[in-house]
Amino acid sequence: MKVVGKSIPRVDAYEKVTGRAIFTDDITFPGTLYVKILRSPHPHARIISINTRKAEKLSGVRKIIKGIPFEEMKKKHAIFAIGGCIIDQLPMAANKVRFVGEPVCAVVADDPDTAEEACKLIEVKYEKLPAVFDPRKAMEKDAPLVHPKLGTYKILPGFYPVPNSNIYHHYKLRKGDVEKAFKKCDVVIEREFSYPHMAHCQIEPHSAIAIWHSPDRVEIYSSTQSPFIVRDFVARAYNLPYSNVRVYAPYLGGGFGGKSDVTIEPLLVYIAKHIPDRWVKLTLDREEMFVGTVVGRGVVGKYKIGAKKDGTILACEIEYILNSGAYGEYGINVLCGGSQNSTGPYRIPNVKVDGYAVYTNLPYVGAFRGYGHPEGHFMAERMIEILAQELKMDPVKLRLKNALRAGDKNAIEQRLTKANGNLPLCIKKTAQAIGWKYNSKNVEKVKDGFIARDVSAFMKSPVQATNAHVTAIIKFNEDGTANLLITTSEMGQGSSTVYVQIASEALQIPVEKINFIRKRDTEFLAYDWQTVASKGTYAGGQAIIKAAEDAIQKIKQTASKAFRVPLKNIKYKEGFVYVKGKKLPITKFVNGFMFPDGRTVGGPVVGYGIYTPENLQIPGIKKKGLGEGQGNISASWTFGAQGVELFVNTKTKKIKIKKIITAIDAGKIINPKLARGQIVGGMVQALGQAIMEKIIYSQEGVNRNPRFTDYKIPTLEDLKDIDIQVIFVESPDKKGPFGARGLAEHSTVSIPACVANAVSRALNIEINEIPVNFIQISRR
Repeated sequence: MKVVGKSIPRVDAYEKVTGRAIFTDDITFPGTLYVKILRSPHPHARIISINTRKAEKLSGVRKIIKGIPFEEMKKKHAIFAIGGCIIDQLPMAANKVRFVGEPVCAVVADDPDTAEEACKLIEVKYEKLPAVFDPRKAMEKDAPLVHPKLGTYKILPGFYPVPNSNIYHHYKLRKGDVEKAFKKCDVVIEREFSYPHMAHCQIEPHSAIAIWHSPDRVEIYSSTQSPFIVRDFVARAYNLPYSNVRVYAPYLGGGFGGKSDVTIEPLLVYIAKHIPDRWVKLTLDREEMFVGTVVGRGVVGKYKIGAKKDGTILACEIEYILNSGAYGEYGINVLCGGSQNSTGPYRIPNVKVDGYAVYTNLPYVGAFRGYGHPEGHFMAERMIEILAQELKMDPVKLRLKNALRAGDKNAIEQRLTKANGNLPLCIKKTAQAIGWKYNSKNVEKVKDGFIARDVSAFMKSPVQATNAHVTAIIKFNEDGTANLLITTSEMGQGSSTVYVQIASEALQIPVEKINFIRKRDTEFLAYDWQTVASKGTYAGGQAIIKAAEDAIQKIKQTASKAFRVPLKNIKYKEGFVYVKGKKLPITKFVNGFMFPDGRTVGGPVVGYGIYTPENLQIPGIKKKGLGEGQGNISASWTFGAQGVELFVNTKTKKIKIKKIITAIDAGKIINPKLARGQIVGGMVQALGQAIMEKIIYSQEGVNRNPRFTDYKIPTLEDLKDIDIQVIFVESPDKKGPFGARGLAEHSTVSIPACVANAVSRALNIEINEIPVNFIQISRR
């Protein structure tokens, strides 16, 4: 291949370093008004009254908007509730609030400062209600109900709420018979784990600008990964035709899943509806990014595993409980993906998984890079480590013995092939790179502490809708150059460059002749689900190849008509058409072929390609002959392993990371430099979650660290001495574009487990929660 596999420069680099790239907050229209939100100070309370008189008198205030109760909406025959899988949320609180930070009132003013000042003048009276923050306590029968009307909410097939409780979905996965299997085991162990809520910390905060054109047309510019989902939510919530809702997504300054969920857009449209024909703009400040939009992670769980003396794992039983916060739409699928993959990448013949999505009075959970996999793998990889200790077996050998490989069936009964990748090779390469010594503790006593190593494995499948389409369009210009348009989002991951490389290879023309069009606009593009689940290269690449094939076919069809020869006799290669012994440039055909006398056959060449997942099934719907939760649920799999070498200072109780490694079998690597950047970024993000990141709540559910002075993330200073290695194992995927698979999220999955395992082994302590920090080390 001429282009695929090469590290060409990013096609968006110049726009970004020169400031020409347009982000949502850069956009302002004449007469734009600005919005600030008054948020609830209580985790659970009834709204008694809202007094806005003082705020309304402030010069520059144009409108103050309150929530509308369900009962009042019903009288007007307009329920502005939002959601997809479960519709449980209003754009603005009405009768009561369910978490600290929930919108209670909105001020629309001439400038942001005036709007913020007016918020301080609004007086709200509340009646406090009992609140619940711990998901296990929320599952108890006498727990305060966050949503007493849960049983009446609209919910899609395949999801199972428990009425009169805080459990809004109970996910089940069953394979074999765990009870019988545990009786045959020589060793059975059981532990409980905790993975806290965390913040996404994108560089660009959530931002949107919207207008409600009279009488019923809406335009939205938003920093979203999912413009079509935004359109869907808004159209259904406000009973509008889809053609009347336009969503445009400019450049994104980071997403990590937090912008795939619909967050501020329905709220802003609700505000715009109250002040029609004026653009209104809302950009969250950094503190609001912690309290006013989705958070990530938040899982507690119980894990039981059993094995024979030789290390053969026979069974596992898992309880995976997601602390979803106050609303469930976004967390409901995180639960499914995390629970489904919580076995880890191992061959286990008997599996029982119960996943519970639970309401609490905390900010609600959304997608986060890894989509439930890091939480489940933290439990699974810690249990492999503990099991190895019980068996007195090398933990890397234990992983190799039970690792999934070609020919095996996984927990959901999908049979793996060589095209799914080589997990054992990834484990071996990671062990070699980290300096793993087999049948050794891999701990060294040094001055002031210990150096320890660990190797853990991972797997990642895309958790996606069964109709997660991606559409690509290739339009040839008269000079033989081409414009490439695709429905996915560029949010810094480099997909624009990868797409140009795939198109160049498929069209057999230089990358310089391909212009990538950055236009994410629901008014012009075909439907696309979301840019999530590491599907950009895998799905988008397939769509581009199909579009290229379609374009080439149309060029050949024009040549066939022009020269009156059978289509099969037309050959295309590297931008030239071969017909009747002639080598003709495609410029002769891309705008139709014109004879000397002016007669023309054919027309402008536009190639069209669509990717749709093949025969995917909904996890929660029972399939004939299979256990609960089983079926053709995942479109692809990517496997790999990760390693950590660290120093634990027993005097200062600090952890110093010395080396981190990811070996990943992501099929053919389209652009090695960009792929490495993705993997390194994921490892660093996971490292922060392993040793420093955690949202801290007070006893009243208040976020105590909603700013970067208190919520710590890794900086360049933390990373400067770390040896970071990325190893690519390239087993081609037959379905993927030129053999590629997804890799964007995967390096976040097992680093936290690696860190916990290494520290646990160094200090002979059990670590069953993260972040691993001073407090846990001090327990030694």
